[in-house]
Amino acid sequence: MSFFFTKPLYEPKPDAGILGAGVQSGTSQDGLDICLCRFEYNTESPLKPAMTLLEGTTVPFPDKLSHRLRHSSFKKNADLEEILLLGRELAEFTSESLLEKLSDWYVSREELGFIASHGQTLYHNRVEHPHPVVCTYQATDADLLCELTGSVVVSDFRTRHIASGGEGAPLAPLYDYAYYHHSSKTRVMLNIGGISNISIIRPGSALHEVTYGDTGPGNKIMDQFAQYIDSRRHYDEKGTIAASGKTDEHLLELLLDNPYFKRALPKSTGPELFNLDWVMRVIEKSGMEQPSNPNLMATLAELTASSIADCLMIQLKKGEEAEIIVSGGGTRNNHLMMQLKEKIKQPVKSLDEVGGSSQFKEAQLFAYLGYCTLFTEGLPVFAPEKNIRLGKISLPSEDPKPGVF
Repeated sequence: MSFFFTKPLYEPKPDAGILGAGVQSGTSQDGLDICLCRFEYNTESPLKPAMTLLEGTTVPFPDKLSHRLRHSSFKKNADLEEILLLGRELAEFTSESLLEKLSDWYVSREELGFIASHGQTLYHNRVEHPHPVVCTYQATDADLLCELTGSVVVSDFRTRHIASGGEGAPLAPLYDYAYYHHSSKTRVMLNIGGISNISIIRPGSALHEVTYGDTGPGNKIMDQFAQYIDSRRHYDEKGTIAASGKTDEHLLELLLDNPYFKRALPKSTGPELFNLDWVMRVIEKSGMEQPSNPNLMATLAELTASSIADCLMIQLKKGEEAEIIVSGGGTRNNHLMMQLKEKIKQPVKSLDEVGGSSQFKEAQLFAYLGYCTLFTEGLPVFAPEKNIRLGKISLPSEDPKPGVF
């Protein structure tokens, strides 16, 4: 016998608020983003609950954990035992960090309705098996996190997206459409994390009509090169190294010749493809001399900006005006932002300028997906008549229903 859920797993109360925590770590792998959001049920549009970011913080990973994550990430062959232990350690770190922050914010664990945990991506790549398929894995022991916090935990959002025919990434368009769909103008929601991704949302469009995908490199290669230059440095702060150099046009042309840039959207990628080793291999294969540190950093910044601009040039219709709204760590790279504005030639602003949070957008995304998994009929991701619940649910032993107040 088959059972089909045709209504929310938990009935939201229109007069009640729900507190949800979104926790996630990006490809920088230097810390855990935690956001606390209040959701209020929207009777007219259940997929667009009133969502308020109450608190947000980033808790740095201990150096040992950060090092182990980087050592085990984005590899075809990794130690299975180490990966399983990392999932457990991340759950313990997440629990400890979240409960500590809730205390700082004067929120008891009983008041918390649910936790949406993305975990840490260790692998995300398209492989031939025997046909192209996306493989993804996010380290997070959601059941342990559930036990340690006593809260409902929603996790593992990407695998259901892939199982339903998607790429598993980016998932940001689901959140972008709900909260930044404009009635009269095209908006491009651009997130520059370790990898860059876009959502192109046109007036009057439905969710499944949003154009989206990973454009290619974001900050990850620049971060890796900054660490290569000086192990005490995590990234090129404000883009100062890049700003002191000059783009090597020949190397830039070789890098942009990667077949990924010619693939049509939707598509996804990760540091498995775009990493510093790839850059060094291109330099070595070409026989050219490695550029100076400032010039190579400038070239890497231009690679990110050019790949984004080239993708938008293809996707935006001739003469179509769009508002480009940028989030992620890339917004703090002044040199990169300047390049983007020069290349895109469309209005470019940060998410903070339109009332959002550039720093905590992705944590909010997963809080939103957690809410939709529990309190809606699912999201019409690929077609208006097909709703999908993306998250898996871990229930605590006692009082398994998400709390409301």
